[in-house]
Amino acid sequence: MVGLRCVLNGHDEEHFFQWRDVWVGYSQCFGRSNATPLLRALWDFAEAYRRFAATPTGYHQVDCPCMARDEFLSLALLSSIQHFDQTCALTCMRIMARKPGDLTLETPACQLATEFYYLGERFRHISKDDVETMLIKSAAVEDSKQAVLH
Repeated sequence: MVGLRCVLNGHDEEHFFQWRDVWVGYSQCFGRSNATPLLRALWDFAEAYRRFAATPTGYHQVDCPCMARDEFLSLALLSSIQHFDQTCALTCMRIMARKPGDLTLETPACQLATEFYYLGERFRHISKDDVETMLIKSAAVEDSKQAVLH
């Protein structure tokens, strides 16, 4: 989720440098030729998210241990796609969506999950129950209302 955080933060002029940081990190980790399609998919996902999501993710430093609500939901969405859990994927998109029934994230999320999978990055399965529990018990809901860098 560091890459998603950097790409989303990078839309803010003050944190523009984070786009470079994610490119450097992914290029070193996966190689330039593998990082290019991954970053393209990540960028497309972040752009769709910015049009789709009802609430901001909040801004977190790259190494911040906190996780905003939609960061968790994005991770759960990618996980559910990799584990063929349509119920969880639809739940995540429904919770995040600005408009009821909007599935704008479906295609870019599938592309991003596939790119991660292709590079051997498999997410731990996060179920619909895990998502609902997180929303009830976590401070991430409050954090999502405070778009501040910490």
